[in-house]
Amino acid sequence: MDDIKQIRALLDIDTAIGPVDGFSGGTARAISRLTRFIDTRLDSFPEERNDPSLDCLSNMSPYLHFGQVSPLRVSLMVSATGSGGRDAYLEELVVRRELAINFVRYNPQYDSYSGFPTGAERHVRATPRTEGSMCTRCRNWRAPGHTTRSGMPPRRRCGSGERCTGT
Repeated sequence: MDDIKQIRALLDIDTAIGPVDGFSGGTARAISRLTRFIDTRLDSFPEERNDPSLDCLSNMSPYLHFGQVSPLRVSLMVSATGSGGRDAYLEELVVRRELAINFVRYNPQYDSYSGFPTGAERHVRATPRTEGSMCTRCRNWRAPGHTTRSGMPPRRRCGSGERCTGT
């Protein structure tokens, strides 16, 4: 199995989905992106992180998700700064990550409405949806005009594993 083509043929890769614009993989790229975030946006992170019209996030999620950089390394680099945004960033990186991991680990219904805290399901179901559309296959809600940074509609997978069309 030294042949890359043979190994790749064994994998279930959806070749219809191309590379993501704006992201290059690897640890060096992750550290470069993190360093740029620390130098240019960490100070304003606590005030601006919840405003989607501002570019103030670290964009480290794909690097953390695919193991190209560890949360420990990111937290050590951020901790070493004297930035006023340090504590807010570390709270999101460490505390919220741990909460999410524990929620999934200890709540067998983490991926359904029945896993919501008491009353949350009623609120979600009672909230009127006046804009957008619901995918008839997977029931994912899609807001009108929502696009990714590349300007393309977000790609979602239906429960069947097919690309969600949002129709």
